[in-house]
Amino acid sequence: MIADWIIDDNLREFLEVLGWISQYDFSPDEIDIIAFGVAQSDGDRDRWYGWEFGQ
Repeated sequence: MIADWIIDDNLREFLEVLGWISQYDFSPDEIDIIAFGVAQSDGDRDRWYGWEFGQ
């Protein structure tokens, strides 16, 4: 699980909805990079992954 409500299985859909709301089109490569970075996050250690749109 990535967080309490964003899990591996729905991260892609979450990003698609976020992109739709913000009028940003995530590329498949961006989604893969974000998924990898978020999977390395650890809330217990206060270690988070951040992403700037349009990198």
